[in-house]
Amino acid sequence: MSGRPRTACRRCNSHKVRCTGLRPACQRCQRAKQPCIYDAPSTAFHSTNAVGISQLVSGLAPGPSHALPQHSGALSHGIPQTLMHKLIDVYFLHVYNARLLVHRPTFLQQLADNAVPDHVVLSMCALASSFLSDANGKLWLRENEFGREWAKRAGQLVFCEAEHPRHENIPTFINLALFWYAEGEWIKSAVYKFCDVKHLITQIPSWTANGLLIARLSGMPMRHRACEVPIHIELKSRRIWACLVTNSFSPEGHLEQGLLSEAARDYILPCPEDDFEKKETMCGETLSSGIRDGSAYGELIRVLTFWDKVCSLIQKPWHNFSSRLGAIHEIDNHISNWRSELPPFLKIDGERIPSELQIPLPILFGLHIIYHQCLCSLHASIVPLFCWGSSVEPFSSARQMSAQIAYDNANSVSNLAKMILNGAYEASRTPSFVGYACYCACAIQIPFLRCANPSVSAQAKQNILTNLKLIQQMGQYWRFISLLGINIRTIYEVHSNYPCNVDDEPKNMDASKLNELRIDAERARSSILVHNNILRGRTGSAAQLDADVTDLGLDNLAERSTATSEETIESLITELSAPWEQTAGDLDASEEQIQVSQVLSQLLHVESVNGGPFAFPYSGQYSLDQLDSGTDWAV
Repeated sequence: MSGRPRTACRRCNSHKVRCTGLRPACQRCQRAKQPCIYDAPSTAFHSTNAVGISQLVSGLAPGPSHALPQHSGALSHGIPQTLMHKLIDVYFLHVYNARLLVHRPTFLQQLADNAVPDHVVLSMCALASSFLSDANGKLWLRENEFGREWAKRAGQLVFCEAEHPRHENIPTFINLALFWYAEGEWIKSAVYKFCDVKHLITQIPSWTANGLLIARLSGMPMRHRACEVPIHIELKSRRIWACLVTNSFSPEGHLEQGLLSEAARDYILPCPEDDFEKKETMCGETLSSGIRDGSAYGELIRVLTFWDKVCSLIQKPWHNFSSRLGAIHEIDNHISNWRSELPPFLKIDGERIPSELQIPLPILFGLHIIYHQCLCSLHASIVPLFCWGSSVEPFSSARQMSAQIAYDNANSVSNLAKMILNGAYEASRTPSFVGYACYCACAIQIPFLRCANPSVSAQAKQNILTNLKLIQQMGQYWRFISLLGINIRTIYEVHSNYPCNVDDEPKNMDASKLNELRIDAERARSSILVHNNILRGRTGSAAQLDADVTDLGLDNLAERSTATSEETIESLITELSAPWEQTAGDLDASEEQIQVSQVLSQLLHVESVNGGPFAFPYSGQYSLDQLDSGTDWAV
């Protein structure tokens, strides 16, 4: 009935759990000591909007804001001018692909001329509302569902233009795809974002698919097709890449039809950001040209093509272990060559950030974390201790080499996470993929919590808590990342119940010990090795509930957590940080069965262990070329 409030409070409804309906606070919210909010009748929305938002605006911390005129949709959609200005600033600061979707100087001028479609502004404000906090650090707009209201309205408006597709609609589709993903609306996200690009015309439209369809109908900018003003060609190509990049992060995106398609190799890559901001003539390089002009987004696209190849290989069935190793070797070479040829201003060495920074830090960190994650997933995929897959005998030197590569790159991911926590930039600006990489790094390092080598154990303990703390912070903004905290708890419990005899890092271990965890859990394996794959349910359909995302197929090995994701992460951090009286030097192989809660001593306060450089860590030390192709590779 119109105007009737929900029976469940918003928190219980968002977690899809039964609510007692008690007022002013239900039992679940009282137990969790969280605000309990019930929906007011729909007629009260705009009055709440006017009063509540004005209070929020007055409490916002001062920050840079551009002088923008009131947009035509500000009054009709209930977004006060001052708040809209702030949300636009937040959008460009927090959304990793904002510069692929919008040319900021042009956008601000068009906004001044009242020439920006309402659905574009609404979608930008909706997505930005997920990250804007008040003076007390509360995500007031998100908690009161203003972003959802704006997103729904933006969707209605943009679909009214379905018969007149244009490139200006692509930002709305992508913004809404990210918004509903951040909200944890899995079915809606599946409808909006997941689509087989090859059958784009015949499939149910999605936000990403609509963007690609618009791009196809209006023409793809190819090399040497300079028939428009350069900035228009550049912006059109950037929007196409935004669609392809978004598609590469979806469960169905790792197919040879997106970033890996032959057609994509001839699309114009994004130019360097300085040229883009200044509207200077674009050079129009492509993937097929092989020329690297220092474009950060161009390098992001290149490393994502490797990520697509890694995920495609991982998801293919094994026919022969030797051929699988050959494919891993080939991709590894391409990835390491890409890293070695990065320009100096795009490299992070140790904990040193380039002095002449030309791109936003989240993009720079994301570039390197994707690189490390490519190597983590690629090499962990053949190590049962890390990937929870079936084993292949006899154990080869190749598997031990891959274990060390995955282990070292997991450490590098943790070092980058530590830099973010130490203030490199706000965690709210961190793309979701980084949280997933921290999850994978935890899965690789958890077995080493019981390691007999105290330095290896200490490093694992420190890194896992670092990863957990970043996941905890990111979980405020990305529902999927919050749920990964529950999955880490499950993995931790299984390793506690079925500990492996680990006595050193992989290169110094008896190789057979890397094959001890013979638990064939496909969903756990998929969640560790491929970003977002866990969003597909057991039957292949999109996840509908939080419980679908936290279902790792390990119910017979570990008890499923009934607590909220926030409670689970906090309790695990507390448990891993519990004081431990025994010194690390007293550890030896005979004491490896000690409870993990005791082993993880004072992790929050341990002095940071220095990590190695973030350059490719195996040059001159480890190379797959060192392995011979003898019979020990065979299945």
